[in-house]
This record gives sequence, C-alpha cells and structure tokens, in this order.
Amino acid sequence: LILLLNLYMMIYSKINHDKVPSIFGYKALIVLSGSMENDISKGDLIIVKVVDTNSLEEKDIITFRDSNNDIVTHRIVETIDNDGEKCFRTKGDSNNTTDDELVCSKDIEGKLSKNFKRLGIIYNIIKSPLFIVPVIGILVLINYLIYHKSDQEEEKEDVPKKKVKNK
Repeated sequence: LILLLNLYMMIYSKINHDKVPSIFGYKALIVLSGSMENDISKGDLIIVKVVDTNSLEEKDIITFRDSNNDIVTHRIVETIDNDGEKCFRTKGDSNNTTDDELVCSKDIEGKLSKNFKRLGIIYNIIKSPLFIVPVIGILVLINYLIYHKSDQEEEKEDVPKKKVKNK
C-alpha cells in the first residue's frame, strides 16, 4: 500500500509540477524552516487539507505558493478584498514582519490539519537511498540465509542413511 501511494505521488508530481500531490484532499509536507516556531518546527511533517478558500479566516494556518513558486506555510493575519477577490496577508509566527505578497485563492494549497513533530526528519531518512540500499541488502541477506538453511535441511533428509550390520 505504501509503495502504491508513493508511486501515485511520484506520477502526480511529474504530471502536475505546480501542485502538491493530494490523497483524498490531504497533502503531506515536510517543514524546512523555522518561520512558524513554536507551533510548527523545522523537520515537522504537516498534513494540509484542501479547503474552500471562502472558509478561511484570520489565525488559520495555510500553505500556499509564493511568487517564486516556493511552498510556504504561514498564519493568516488579515483578510483583504483585492478587486472583488478574497486574498490574505500572512506572517510566519517567528517573523517580525508580514509577508510582502498577498495570498489569493489560486495560490492556496490548503489549511493546516495536523502537525507531527519531528516526523519529517524520520521520513527523510527512510526515503533516502543511504537508508533504502542497506535495508534492501539486509532483507536479501536474511532471505538468502533462510532459504539456504532450508535447502541444507532438505539435503540432509534426502541422503540415505547407511545401515550398519552387527556381526
């Protein structure tokens, strides 16, 4: 199941370069900066839910794309009517000033649903080739030892036993 989910996310990412892969309306992201400390820390795994942007309010934490196409997770500090479109002024909790750009509906990936402290660090380690290659090697070795041992036991059973005659 995990392999299928990863495969789906890889294909989705290749087809939709400008969107974060979504599974049942939820997106998993790893936090790379400390701009939202203490609520969200660098290395946390966050789950973002796709929502109707009209439901968003001040103090909600949202994930969005900035003008550089970087993914940012910050708190809404103000709602602004920008020529009839609902937009938001955002700010990282640890930042001294608000973000320069307004965030509008088309840029929003979703609203913070769940934060798993430090789980992003573990996920990055697990998906790393430096982790996967040794694990596969260990599994192959265990598999070899199990089957090699069972082959030796079968050979012992197949060898006819010599009958010893008593004189």
